[in-house]
Amino acid sequence: MSEGTAAEAGVRLRLILNATRVVAEAEADRMVQVFVNLITNATKYGAARGDTIEINSAFTDGRYRKTLADSSPYIPERYR
Repeated sequence: MSEGTAAEAGVRLRLILNATRVVAEAEADRMVQVFVNLITNATKYGAARGDTIEINSAFTDGRYRKTLADSSPYIPERYR
């Protein structure tokens, strides 16, 4: 899975949990697929060996937000 892909590429995954438990109505398999794809793409096309991909969750202004960020030079600073 993504942890194996990241480890093989020499990239660290960092999970930041800033939200309490949130219940959402969604298809679990699809949600897993979304995050696997995001992590795999960040590992393959962005992050370099030694970089860290951060996965963050937060609940602010009544909304739950999940973000994934890396230090890829291919993503303009304003979109990171």
